[in-house]
Amino acid sequence: MRDVQPQVIIVRIGRYACAQVEQSLKRAQVPVDTFTFTGDYYSLPNLVPLLCQPSRLDLLMEIMATPLPTRGNW
Repeated sequence: MRDVQPQVIIVRIGRYACAQVEQSLKRAQVPVDTFTFTGDYYSLPNLVPLLCQPSRLDLLMEIMATPLPTRGNW
């Protein structure tokens, strides 16, 4: 399972810090995105799109699948 490259998203909520976990992941060369949530209970569902985002490979494949524009007949 050495070919697996997880992408980790850390959501900081309130005063809780996870700097040690974040630093350990970075030392292990695991891609880490950190988001500090400062909203209230009602804005918490807005985090779902952040947590469900496609991987970087998925984004690359979507970009590569998009046809390039061509010039029309002059």
